[in-house]
Amino acid sequence: LAEMSLEGRSKASRAALVEKNGGNEQSELAVAWALDYLARHQLNDGSWSMNYEHSCGNQCAPGCDGIDPYRFAATGLSLMCFLGAGHTQNDEQYGEVVSKGIYFLQQNLRRTSDSGYWVDSVASAQMYEHGIATLALCEAYQMTRSGELKESCQLAINFIIKAQFRDGGWDYHPGRPGDLSIAGWQVLALKSAAATDLIVPRETVQGIDRFLDFNRAGEYMFRYRGGKPTKSMTAIGVLLQIFRGKTKDARSVANGIEYLSKQGPSGVDMYYNYYATQAMFQIGGRYWKNWNYYMRDLLIRTQRADGHLRGSWMFEGDHSNKVGGRLYSTCMGCLILEVYYRYLPVYGQSSDDFKF
Repeated sequence: LAEMSLEGRSKASRAALVEKNGGNEQSELAVAWALDYLARHQLNDGSWSMNYEHSCGNQCAPGCDGIDPYRFAATGLSLMCFLGAGHTQNDEQYGEVVSKGIYFLQQNLRRTSDSGYWVDSVASAQMYEHGIATLALCEAYQMTRSGELKESCQLAINFIIKAQFRDGGWDYHPGRPGDLSIAGWQVLALKSAAATDLIVPRETVQGIDRFLDFNRAGEYMFRYRGGKPTKSMTAIGVLLQIFRGKTKDARSVANGIEYLSKQGPSGVDMYYNYYATQAMFQIGGRYWKNWNYYMRDLLIRTQRADGHLRGSWMFEGDHSNKVGGRLYSTCMGCLILEVYYRYLPVYGQSSDDFKF
């Protein structure tokens, strides 16, 4: 039931899925422009940076206020945008861009005897970065089954397994009580790995259910670090339940979707939109139709369409202003508009690769 199928990314499937699932010519043009913008802002070593304004003569200012470039997260998110649209290392248009990004991640993976991890000098958000970078590599492996990627992917997955806290979650650093916003990326990475021949232990996956129960607030909402429930955590919690095989009419899923539907898309919070859009897409029907109509057109309307900034977004939410800047905003906008084909709906799939 909970297969993370990437079949929709193929050129043969993509156009049909855009039409079937509510995309249009403008949304596909927005994705094309975003990829062009990201390709133009890849750094010489193959990476991307959350703080790159200086590299293009400040033509992309204003960016974010933060000083940490979060190179591994930035590279992972950017790669996911290309992979999400079906562009792999072997691609004619963006193959070199993708190859250079993957090479950067592989070269900077710190290997131990049984795992591998990414960490920068500041290490302020190690597991965020690690989860995102691992998801990007595992998706590339899932799409190509390139033997050159298998070892790096397994080592990175092993680090996620080792870093899981006894409550079933993950925090900014290994071995500390979990945070649902960070756990989301680890679960998606594990899920991508489980769809291949990589090893993901049953106990690790079952720990996710324990962690979701621990962070539940009432019947359908979810909390951030044991505090008050929030719409972002609820969006993550609902999506993870779907990916763990809960049926769409399970009360915690159905009521969570109803709640998110009433909240609607945010004009500034792309982190919330990223998870909520995926959850709505998985449910489909009227919920998806209503959500998509506003989300799709909001992104088409707010994307820059001129000059050096063409293809980019810059939203005024905390993640954009304080941490991620224009690169983060652009990646999230692009990934949301790829929803029509990036992951096929899990309901109706026959695999039980992530159910255990």
